[in-house]
Amino acid sequence: MKKIFIIIIISVFIPVSFCGAQTTNSIEGKVTDAKTGEPLAFVNVFLSQTTIGASTDGMGVYKIGKIPSGNFILVASMVGYESKTFNLDLSKNRNAIVNFSLERSIYQFSQIEVKDEIPTRWFDQLEIFKKQLFGNNNYADKCVIKNPYQIDFKEESSRISASAREPIVIENHALGYKIECVLKSFIYDINSRTVSYQIYPSFTEITTTDEDSTEEFLSNRKDAYLGSMAQLLSSLALDNYSFRDAGFELRHSTELVTKANQIVQVDSVLGKYFLKASGCISIKYWNFGKRNSTRLCLSTGITEFDPSGFLINADEFTISGDMAHEGVATMLPRFWKLPEEN
Repeated sequence: MKKIFIIIIISVFIPVSFCGAQTTNSIEGKVTDAKTGEPLAFVNVFLSQTTIGASTDGMGVYKIGKIPSGNFILVASMVGYESKTFNLDLSKNRNAIVNFSLERSIYQFSQIEVKDEIPTRWFDQLEIFKKQLFGNNNYADKCVIKNPYQIDFKEESSRISASAREPIVIENHALGYKIECVLKSFIYDINSRTVSYQIYPSFTEITTTDEDSTEEFLSNRKDAYLGSMAQLLSSLALDNYSFRDAGFELRHSTELVTKANQIVQVDSVLGKYFLKASGCISIKYWNFGKRNSTRLCLSTGITEFDPSGFLINADEFTISGDMAHEGVATMLPRFWKLPEEN
């Protein structure tokens, strides 16, 4: 059985914001150099897993408005500095102030600039990295890393780890997004074929005047969403899961799951959602010409998930089957909806 462990740093938010309620939340602050105290301009400050963000001005000041309510991870990223994050809980009509003090990056290696000087093994490691990060799906081949020479690999025994000097810029020409990923960790075990990675992605739509390309982006986004873990978990969180209506059939052990509350536990005070099931949940999907099968196993019988459709704690679950092939290539930004839901 192929087991995929994926850590994608995201956060929990309350269902009303997921449904698109009007909010006036905002964040503002200042970013400075940790050593000199001088303001830093052009720092990218964004909410991980979203299209929401801003850059600092000449005084190091940023402001982000029109944010839905919920819990987020705010990221400050700039080339030459270590990225920093801040866990943020935004309630309705709240104005948060978050300041960052960034430290300069110290590298123990020299930057690779000449392609001919790179060891052959680096290219092999890059291909492994892309395959595991993008996933084994129809859209992986249409994803391109624009700055691959900023990635360094370390191989010990059967494990390959990766680090990056600056955010990895990925262009997804299938879904129509440019994704800037702050890579915090990446470990791939060659023997067990398991991967664990932690990223903070920021999404920007690729603009085009080609109507056919735009239609293709929209069609592919819908295709990536339907039958995905994101669609399933979103429907469970919003309590609109209906057996087979959306194409899903779930079984816990041998018992058929017909209602969300059979496997979902909600902490209404903290706004948190949990899958709760001893052993494994079998997931089958058939709709819109797609047919897949997945097995989700919970190591402790319970694991937290984000209502936008992401499992949070990678060490608490394993996934095998079709959903294990999902990756950055099929990843959609938080708050994305099917066209008919907008």
